[in-house]
Amino acid sequence: MKPIPQISQQTFWDIDLQNLNYEESAEWIMLRVFDRGSLKEVRQVCDYYGHERVKNTLTSQTSLLPDHSILLAKGFFNLSFHDFKCLEKRPFRMHSSGF
Repeated sequence: MKPIPQISQQTFWDIDLQNLNYEESAEWIMLRVFDRGSLKEVRQVCDYYGHERVKNTLTSQTSLLPDHSILLAKGFFNLSFHDFKCLEKRPFRMHSSGF
């Protein structure tokens, strides 16, 4: 059995980590870590769930992902913008803030 990712309370400020079910909440955990987690947490989540499962979860989302999450996943998994289902609704646009 793989060790449970060590996710900070800062990433999951709104829940009690002791009660977090890593299987029932797998998709939400992956999305939250790519949105608000550290690179260390991203690596741990990918090791725990498997790179393919995390990649498929992120690319198959039909609701919009934050731009920084798309960029992180794109670089981490060597993807293109066309791989993200959520970008079928709107094209990715670089913001003046650097994203």
